[in-house]
Amino acid sequence: MPRNPIGIMGRSQFHRCDRALEAGNHGKIVAIDIETGIFEVADDILTASDRLFERLPDAQPWIVRIGSRAVHRFGTQNIRM
Repeated sequence: MPRNPIGIMGRSQFHRCDRALEAGNHGKIVAIDIETGIFEVADDILTASDRLFERLPDAQPWIVRIGSRAVHRFGTQNIRM
């Protein structure tokens, strides 16, 4: 759980709309304005945040991957030897 005010506000906005977001969007990126709750969903961070800024030029985005605690993963996955 984030300890900074922006993180708390972003996580709060995400939880307000997470059920609507999760349907058919698992693994996608959502950019949510921390003040209004307006959001955009896309396959990547840049597209989601650009769309949000088009709708709301003064947005303060919180970025999260739907269905995951992290936007990016580090390390390896599915390595076959």
